[in-house]
Amino acid sequence: MDENECCEQLSDGDRAIVALVARGLSNRDIAAELHMSYQTVRNRLTRIFDLTGMTNRTQLAAGWLLRSSH
Repeated sequence: MDENECCEQLSDGDRAIVALVARGLSNRDIAAELHMSYQTVRNRLTRIFDLTGMTNRTQLAAGWLLRSSH
């Protein structure tokens, strides 16, 4: 999957996490911002990586930023 399609199949909650990753927030900061546990953020990111085929936060952020620029 290319970066332009990275987030199309994600839920609104997953997209919120990806947007915060793209802003450079840590998992702990994302958890605080979205009022969820650190472990929930970790689990959701693992699922997001699986769904998108991306392997790291940099790829995920790049995909989000490319998507948002269109």
